[in-house]
Amino acid sequence: MRKNGHVTFIKRRNLTHGVSVYSAGQYTVRSHDSVEMRCLKCKIEKLRREFPQVPLAETCDHANLHCLKCVIEVAEKKNKCSYSENKCSSPVTGPVLEDLKSRLKALLYTYESLTPELADASQECSGGVLSIALLNGDKMSIPFDPSMKIVDVCSRIKKIYNYDIKKQKLIYGEKELMLEKEDGSDTTLSDFGVKPNSTIHLIVLLFAIPEKMNEVTLDLYWGYPSRGRDYLDASVLVYQGKSEAGIVDYRHTSFPGITHSGDIMDDNAAQGHHVINVCLNKLPADTTSLFFTLSAWSSPTIGKFKHPSFSFFETSKPKLQLCEDKMKTAMDAQAIIMCVIVKKLICNTWTVITLGTQSGGNAKCYDRLHNTIKDKLLSYL
Repeated sequence: MRKNGHVTFIKRRNLTHGVSVYSAGQYTVRSHDSVEMRCLKCKIEKLRREFPQVPLAETCDHANLHCLKCVIEVAEKKNKCSYSENKCSSPVTGPVLEDLKSRLKALLYTYESLTPELADASQECSGGVLSIALLNGDKMSIPFDPSMKIVDVCSRIKKIYNYDIKKQKLIYGEKELMLEKEDGSDTTLSDFGVKPNSTIHLIVLLFAIPEKMNEVTLDLYWGYPSRGRDYLDASVLVYQGKSEAGIVDYRHTSFPGITHSGDIMDDNAAQGHHVINVCLNKLPADTTSLFFTLSAWSSPTIGKFKHPSFSFFETSKPKLQLCEDKMKTAMDAQAIIMCVIVKKLICNTWTVITLGTQSGGNAKCYDRLHNTIKDKLLSYL
């Protein structure tokens, strides 16, 4: 039974080609983060992230078993869903089509809108490549040049992901790749000992919280599945350094400095909300990070929920949004770690960092979420 007396029954949907939403028949599992699917249109095995992650339209009542490339090719020719031969007449145009193209571009697979320099980096660059990995699992590659300026690396990233250079933080090993030296001159990859065919990690700093701003709010929300109301759970996992310090969720709605709204279901807008209020100056003094997660309650994954998102604002000014993010990445996991508010110990200030990191676990058992945080995230913050 769902909290607040609601009971939710989730049925398996039988879809075209004899596949159901939760069937594993089309999947080849290689590891927790590596899943391959065979596109039913081009018949090529591709990574799960090379497929659309949400229904292309409200009227699409089938699994996304055509890859992004096939979906885009059909949409550009017919302005329709690639399942049009199977009686799905949903339109795929405008923002939806552009979003699909952007997704494919970010994955750096061959497509006409990709810059050849990036798409063919591994073939053209005899000096190796440099991989840039995001904490949501996305990765891009550029030709490696030890004399390349760090600011130019950031410019390449901005071209693909549209993250402002000032909001990018690059990590190699345990070192932050600063843009400038003490004398103000530009730094290069060689200044930090970056080697060819290595990986640097990108951290996206959404908002630096001013020192005088003590009361802030995160609204974590999601769109209902196509068949109506269903729940995700927003939780806050509190850390002191690398140690777990507390949990705030719909059952445990308060912690020193943190309160949780519980379920706020807007049936008119077909959205669910969990609103978290944080009073930064009332947190325990040794608190260093607050991880905000959304996890599935009844479903095995959060894939059927539309655009899990968050918005951040000062509690006293709810209409003045300070930052936001909407997740467009693969949603095969049971949970997604949306963002973290982390303290800079040197100056005792807080920063909002977007994550989008997939994980197992949910509000019934947080062990796998804690493992993801400790194994994949803490070392980069």
